Amino acid sequence: TVIIGAGMTGASVARHVAQLEPERAARTLVLDARGAAGGATGRNGGMCAPMDCYDFGSDIERHGLEEALAERAMQFETMDFQRRFIEAHGVEADLRFDGYMVAWLSSGDVESGERAHETCIEHQDQCGDPYCGLNRALSRPEAIERMQSPDVEGALFQPAGGGLWAARVVFALLEEAIGVGVTLR
Repeated sequence: TVIIGAGMTGASVARHVAQLEPERAARTLVLDARGAAGGATGRNGGMCAPMDCYDFGSDIERHGLEEALAERAMQFETMDFQRRFIEAHGVEADLRFDGYMVAWLSSGDVESGERAHETCIEHQDQCGDPYCGLNRALSRPEAIERMQSPDVEGALFQPAGGGLWAARVVFALLEEAIGVGVTLR
């Protein structure tokens, strides 16, 4: 098995292969041009949040309500896995769930974002987001103040999200995989 990339996704796959099929671990190679967490995970990673409800309405249109709800549930399961892994392994990843902001950069973004937020509220009993009813659209002045940027037209604040030190999580995932035979190059 060859896994391309030693970021959050590649490290998670390597750990799962090693855990679920230990006999394959010694035949599993993780390749990364820059090293573990040296690409997007290390540069841009750190957001730990479900997809904002901005996509929920379009997901319903494209795939139907059942599939959109299943995708949303998977996002919360992924966040919960991160939390459990970090706690169980004592990873100093600065995990926090203090909210997450989605910036709206144009009047079109504001209109689409508010419409998507209303769609989420309509389905809040089904979506699996315990905070869905607490998601809040921010006006331009509120968004500028919260985000410290004059370039935003508004924003959506989602209390279910937060952040973490992604590289530290990647290192812990890879350490576990390497410990049972996975090779990192």
